[in-house]
Amino acid sequence: MNTIKKFPQQKKISDSYPLLPIDRIPKVFETQIVDHRIEELNEYHVGIWHRFFSKFYGQPSEMNSFLCKAKQQIPISKNNKFQIVGEAAFRTTDGSKIEFLNLDSNSLKKYADGELTISPGGVRDWKYFFELPSQNIIFIGSKNDHRELFLSLVDPDYTDKKIIIAETKKFISVLLEEMKKQHGNLFNPRKEFKEKNITSYSLWNVYLSNYLSAEHLIIKAEDEENKLTENLYKFSDKSVLIEDEASVHTQSVLLICGTYYSSSIFFLWMALEGFINILFHRFVKKNIDDLDMERGLDLEQKIRLMPYLCEGFKNDVGQSISDIYEDFIRLKDYRNKLFHSKVEDSLCSIMDYYKGFFYNYHMDEYRTQFLPSNKAKLTMDSVLQVKSLVDGIIDNIINAMDEKAKDYTKKYILSESAIPFMNVSGTDPLI
Repeated sequence: MNTIKKFPQQKKISDSYPLLPIDRIPKVFETQIVDHRIEELNEYHVGIWHRFFSKFYGQPSEMNSFLCKAKQQIPISKNNKFQIVGEAAFRTTDGSKIEFLNLDSNSLKKYADGELTISPGGVRDWKYFFELPSQNIIFIGSKNDHRELFLSLVDPDYTDKKIIIAETKKFISVLLEEMKKQHGNLFNPRKEFKEKNITSYSLWNVYLSNYLSAEHLIIKAEDEENKLTENLYKFSDKSVLIEDEASVHTQSVLLICGTYYSSSIFFLWMALEGFINILFHRFVKKNIDDLDMERGLDLEQKIRLMPYLCEGFKNDVGQSISDIYEDFIRLKDYRNKLFHSKVEDSLCSIMDYYKGFFYNYHMDEYRTQFLPSNKAKLTMDSVLQVKSLVDGIIDNIINAMDEKAKDYTKKYILSESAIPFMNVSGTDPLI
């Protein structure tokens, strides 16, 4: 008779390293930071580590949180935000009882009376405490508002330093081995985002990042370009003609001239691209909310179709969009010349020998163009002309919006580093 072979049940990490009971964790202690393989530990997101420990151990041994005035007891600011009064470290005992570690008697009384509360969503960091075989205590936790992981020994007994080091290294190895097995099943951000199983998300504001970078460059550009010009004329015209060193120096500096002006223009263009892309992504109608379709449209198509494919636009925006499109095309054509380094007549110069004299004719002087293709011929006026066009396009787009979309754009897209698409309660801030 065949017998079913039973494999021994795999030992859990919580069996090898049980959580230290709360009553055995000292309230005041010295720590010794552990940096062994810390970079490997931090390759996994802190949020994944939190899920990992929560799966095997439940709630953290200790947490840090903002303490705020209780909404139901004390009038809160007009924008309905909690009023933070301090920070507190606490541990939860007996299932739900909270024990504070660093509150004075007055604050403890206010908490007991319901005047103070732990800030909802304001928990800053967490810690899990474990006992090593030598009975030394080690904790692993988050820091810097749960953005980074760290480990520390608690009041380590260095009677036998080699044992502590060996046990600590083994503990970390076991953690990493177990995390390698578990992390794919704990939380997959890409999958959750794609399937929209998320409470909130925000978008990095590429428009504002590029626009502020342009403004920063514009402030510096003229002084820096003047320095280049001074360096350009370090040698006399005669020296440039007859001395190799002077010729090489002058040519190399000439090729750099216009760098700050052209960079300012590039950042302005990238800001405009970012603004249009963010706007389209933010306001595209729900029934056509298709990321592949959105990414497949170029900027020209987005500008033309924005009033029809996006929410938040007035009905009578025909002429306004035409004006926006015309200005956009001027900028786009110039951007393509610079960005793609197109070979054009305007970049050429011809040499004419006439009755013993050489004459140099720059072809850009014989054609009408928006701005010079040669960046060395750009000026601050060129940059300000582009900035004026970019600002005008953005203003015209905003003016074509209804009031709700306009308010959202000014509040978030024009002002915030990260644009909220859903807040922590899962509510769209536009609604």
